[in-house]
Amino acid sequence: MTLLPIVARELRVEARRRASYWGRSAAGLVAIAVFAWLFLVERHAAASRLGQTLFAVLSTLAYVFAALAGVGFSADSISRERREGTLGLLFLTDLRGVDVALGKLTASSLSAIYGLLASFPVLGLCLLLGGVTGAEYSRVVGVLVVVLLTSLALGLLASTWVAEPVSAAVTALALIGGWQLGGPVVAGLSELVFKRFGWAWADLGVRLGEGKWLTPISALTGAGAGPYQAAPGAYGQALVFCALIGVAAVASASARLPRIWQHSDRKTGVNWTGWGRRGRDHSAAGMDAHRTRLLELHPVVWLASRPGVREWIPWLVLLGGGLLYTLLAMLSGAPEWWADELLLALSFPVNGLLKCGMALAAPRQFFDDRRSGAMELLLTTPVTIPGLVRGRLRALQRQFFGPTVAVAVVELFLGIRLFLAEAQAADFFVWPLLLTGHVALLFFDLVTIAWLGNWIGLSATGTRSTGPVIFRVLVLPWVLLLGGMSALAFAWRPTLFNQDHWVEALLVAWLGGSSLNNLFWLRRARVGLLGSFREIAAGPLRSRS
Repeated sequence: MTLLPIVARELRVEARRRASYWGRSAAGLVAIAVFAWLFLVERHAAASRLGQTLFAVLSTLAYVFAALAGVGFSADSISRERREGTLGLLFLTDLRGVDVALGKLTASSLSAIYGLLASFPVLGLCLLLGGVTGAEYSRVVGVLVVVLLTSLALGLLASTWVAEPVSAAVTALALIGGWQLGGPVVAGLSELVFKRFGWAWADLGVRLGEGKWLTPISALTGAGAGPYQAAPGAYGQALVFCALIGVAAVASASARLPRIWQHSDRKTGVNWTGWGRRGRDHSAAGMDAHRTRLLELHPVVWLASRPGVREWIPWLVLLGGGLLYTLLAMLSGAPEWWADELLLALSFPVNGLLKCGMALAAPRQFFDDRRSGAMELLLTTPVTIPGLVRGRLRALQRQFFGPTVAVAVVELFLGIRLFLAEAQAADFFVWPLLLTGHVALLFFDLVTIAWLGNWIGLSATGTRSTGPVIFRVLVLPWVLLLGGMSALAFAWRPTLFNQDHWVEALLVAWLGGSSLNNLFWLRRARVGLLGSFREIAAGPLRSRS
């Protein structure tokens, strides 16, 4: 066999998938909706300024999609073959590692490329408004394509390291994060260290600081007309460097593929479970005691909480991010890093990380049990359906409750400090409302994600169930909120959204809309899990959500 048949076969299979059609349609609709919303908001601005604003926002959103494509599309491409035991069958033919790697990369990239291509015509509408040249449009399109392919290649490489879907997604996210932010972080740290300590060879720090162009972010920012005219070489260098990263990732994955199918996952790849076991339990007695405690808590908790580092991931992420932020603040020496307003603003992405982590973990266990046949064995035991669901929720609680409480305590402390400092202001009551709703919504969202994730994981067609959970709980309220508030603002702007009350209205709408959305999905997930558990578990793997 040659290279083209396997690529052609993967293209035919992927092109017939229903998700390929819906994916590109959804991407085009999102781009059109964002364009229309920004056009209505900025309709009184000059045409050239409007075109520049729309182009900047749409290109940024497309860049985020392209950069994270490897996590959602290619991170489970090889690992799925390893779990199902079909990877070795491919090498019974005369296929080489590069053939399989390019075939899987082609299959996983088709839906992502469709989604990105659907946004290009909407992005091109900015040319008609003015303020954006054709050359600038071409450069941005080039960046988006290179970033998408490199992200998919890094996801493919992560898929050759681990066989578990969640671990593969986390590994891909770590690789993409290092690729995106490695250059600026190293540059910023080197400049801060050399300037902070006043070392005589500070020129080395300056030269290291110039390495910040080794990132696709600099290619996107350098694609504009002004930056490109000022430094035309920086754009090309950053783009070539990103392309080389993608080529190196595909080459590394091709070299690993012929070897990983011959060994067990314990001998090859990143054995996170073994590291976690050795780090916590140094003896067989300690392992037995730990498993006994889990079994006494609940049988499903014992089944879902296998020894490993997975249950410590939320703590590790929070502590690692806190230590990095503290290090940067100490090196910079600026007191603004410790301002309560900035720390409270950072709580939004921190809460988002916890919710995305729950969305990754919640669908996993039931889907894995159905695929491996363990679900049929569980249904033959005396464990009831409510007990089965309750055990799974308690396993998620063991993993996320402690980090969530720690984050909530810190946010409450910062909010009280800021409230006391702003007590004399006219709008000081906004902060207690924001703080209370922010913390309460964190717990409410996590509970909803846990129920909805278990339901979707039980009835999903594959492991790509994290995206639907995140969209329904986290994205959908904002879409409805922005659409409703925009319509009201255009209709009754002088009376409802004046300078004195629009913040309060936005907070009330945010809290109310998110709570109603959570209640809807929570009730639907509870009815589906408790009322139709056996029917869904006994049926074929098809989506009923």
